[in-house]
Amino acid sequence: MSRLWRLSLNLLKKTKKVLSIDERNIFALDCLGFAHKKLALEGIDEEKNYNDGLEYLKRSERIEKPDDDVYAKQQMAEIYWMQDKNDEALQVIDKLIDHKHTNGFMYYIKCRIKVENDEIEDAIPLYKESLNHGHYDAMSQLGFCYQ
Repeated sequence: MSRLWRLSLNLLKKTKKVLSIDERNIFALDCLGFAHKKLALEGIDEEKNYNDGLEYLKRSERIEKPDDDVYAKQQMAEIYWMQDKNDEALQVIDKLIDHKHTNGFMYYIKCRIKVENDEIEDAIPLYKESLNHGHYDAMSQLGFCYQ
């Protein structure tokens, strides 16, 4: 049992307690979404944990909050991408980009999807944008586009 796995399980228990007190607690919902994503990334009941994570993040999204609170959307986009639900991931990412609430990793995911769809020319400016937002893993992928 990895340390991350134990921490995620502990986080799940404590955060569910918070939700039992306040079921609209955005921080608890986001935290549960993140913890389930991490468990899935550890290979623990991946499909169930990804889906559970999405459910908590969707609940968080339905609660009114400031426009710049995009944590749940970013986590949802990443989970969709990890599940190969690229259309759903692109929908979320495009909304984030349109509202100028994104980071380099969201551009990176969009680039990877474009490359998977053989849309290399469309991916190049997105990789550059990912780099401009500080996601330096895009550098090697950008290099592959020019080969």
